[in-house]
Amino acid sequence: VNGEYSNYFGATSSAQVELVLAGINATLTRSNGVYERDLGLHLNLIPETTRLIYYDPATDPYTGLSSWNNQLRDAIRNNGITIDMYDIGHMFGASGGGGNAGCIGCVCSSNPSSAHFGHDKGRGITSPGDGIPEGDNFDIDYVVHEVGHQLGANHTFSYGQIPYPENLGQDKEIGSGITIMGYAGITPVSDVAPHSIDIFHETSIGQIQSNLPTRGCPAAGTMPSTGNRAPVVASVNNYTIPIMTPFALTGSATDPDGDSITYNWEQNDSAQNTGITIAAASANPAKLIGPNWLSFNSTSSPTKYFPRLSTILAGEFTTRSLPGGDPAVLIEALSSVSRVLNFRLTVRDNHPYVPGTAIGQTQFTDMTVSVTNLAGPFKVSAPDSAVTLEGGTTQTITWLVANTNLPPVGAAMVNIRLSVDGGNTFPIMLKANTLNDGSESVVIPRIGTSTARIMVEAAGNIFFDISDASFTILGPTTASVGGRTLDRFGRGIKGVVVTLTPADGTARTAVTGQNGSYVFDEVPLGATYVIRASHRHYSFTPESIEYVHVGQNSDQNFTGTR
Repeated sequence: VNGEYSNYFGATSSAQVELVLAGINATLTRSNGVYERDLGLHLNLIPETTRLIYYDPATDPYTGLSSWNNQLRDAIRNNGITIDMYDIGHMFGASGGGGNAGCIGCVCSSNPSSAHFGHDKGRGITSPGDGIPEGDNFDIDYVVHEVGHQLGANHTFSYGQIPYPENLGQDKEIGSGITIMGYAGITPVSDVAPHSIDIFHETSIGQIQSNLPTRGCPAAGTMPSTGNRAPVVASVNNYTIPIMTPFALTGSATDPDGDSITYNWEQNDSAQNTGITIAAASANPAKLIGPNWLSFNSTSSPTKYFPRLSTILAGEFTTRSLPGGDPAVLIEALSSVSRVLNFRLTVRDNHPYVPGTAIGQTQFTDMTVSVTNLAGPFKVSAPDSAVTLEGGTTQTITWLVANTNLPPVGAAMVNIRLSVDGGNTFPIMLKANTLNDGSESVVIPRIGTSTARIMVEAAGNIFFDISDASFTILGPTTASVGGRTLDRFGRGIKGVVVTLTPADGTARTAVTGQNGSYVFDEVPLGATYVIRASHRHYSFTPESIEYVHVGQNSDQNFTGTR
C-alpha cells in the first residue's frame, strides 16, 4: 500500500502497522467472501506483505496512478519478494480514481523467464476516486473487479468507457453491466445501476475457473474427499415460446452435503461487438443478438420470471434501469422478433470456507429459449380490468391463443391459476390441463379479495400471461363459529351454555349437545366478539376467548373441570 492509504487508516509509521493491516484485512475478508462462494478460491496475505506497506506519501515509491502498475512490480522485486513467494500482487491506494489489473489472467505465474522475471502477476492496483479506500464502493466495485482480471476474467459490459470493442466475447451484460466484471456506475448514459452487485457473472466464473489450472495455481475449488462437494444440477429442456409473452425458467438442484443452495438464471449471449451505441447496448424488443436480460443476485427460488414480476403486473414488456441508473437504459425486454436466447443456471452451494477442508462450490446447466414470431403475443383478455365477481359463481376466462397451440410452439393445453395477493403468488388452480382454445369456464372460489389476478400458463412450456389489473371477488359475509366443551378425559360435556357477545350487538347463546359441540351460524365476518362457556358443575379453561376480526369457520374448544 502507499503512504496515503496508511495515513487514511491513521498510520504514519511502522509502529502503527496493525492499523494498516486491519484495513487490508477488512477488504480481503469482504473479497474472499465472494471468491469463496463463486470461485472456490481463498486469498491469504503472505508475511512479507509488511515490507510493502509505506507510511509517507512523499517517500513511497509511487508517483502517478498511470505508473503504479510497474512501480508495484518493482517494489515487490526490490523488497526481496521472489516469484515463488506469492501468487498475486495488488496495491491499494487512497485516491486517484481507478484501478488497473496490470494483466489478464497472469495469476500464479512462477516462470522466471517470462516478462519482468515473472512479476507481472504483481502489477494490480486499486485506488478510489472518492478518497475512501474501504466499504463496498471500494471492495466490490474496484478491488474484486481488478483482482478478477488478474484471475482471468474480461469485462462483461456491452457498452463502456474504455475503447470499444474489446472483441473478447464476454460482453454479455446490458449497458454498463451490474456484476463484478461490469462497469456499473462509471459509464454515463449506459449505467444500469450506480454500483455493482457482489456476484461474478456466469461467464466470468467460467473464464476464471478455466484459467486457474493453466497457471500453476493451487488446485482452485478442490478439497480433500471429505470436504465440500459441488451441487448436482438437473438439465433443463429447451423451449420455443411466442413473441412478447412473459416466461419463467425453473431449475432443479440438490447438494450432496445438504448445503443451502441458491439459484441464478443469466442470459449467456455475447453482444458480438454491437454495443458501440447506447441503443444497441440497451435491452430492446427488436434486438436480434446480444443481452436482453440483466443479471440479478442469486435467490433461494429456482424460478426466475422474465421480465420481473413487477413489470409483468404493470402490464409492461420492458423494465427501466434500477434506481440510480440511467433512465434511458432498458434492463429487460421481451422479444418482438424471432431469435434464440441462451441461458445458464448457476447453482451456488454457499458452503462456508473451512481452511484446508472445504470451500464453496458452483455448478451450471445451459438451455435455450427460441422466440418465434409465428405465434404471440399470448395474452389474458378477461378478466383483465377492475371488475367485481361473486365468489361461488361460474365465470368465463378468456385469452388470446395467437397460434401458440400450433407448431413451432405447440402448447395444446394450459393451466388457469388464481392469485388473491395482487399477483405475487398463484396458489389456486382453477383448471388444470384444459385446451388452449382461448376460453374456459371456472368456478370462482368463495374468497373475499380486492387484489385477485388470473394467470393462464402453458402446460408443458414456460410462457404465460397475467391479467393486467387486479379485480374483486366478493366472498361470504358471514361465518360459523363453533367448537366443543370437553372434560379432562376429552369427553364431551352436555348442557353447557355458551354465550357469544359481539362488541356492538346482542349476545347469543347455544347449549351443547351430547358430544359437547356448539355452533353459531351467520356470524358477520370481521366481527369482534367474546365467547364464554358456563355450567353449574364445571369451571372452564379458558374462561373466555376474545376474537378480533373473525374469519371463516372459527373454532374454539373449552376444557371443563369440576
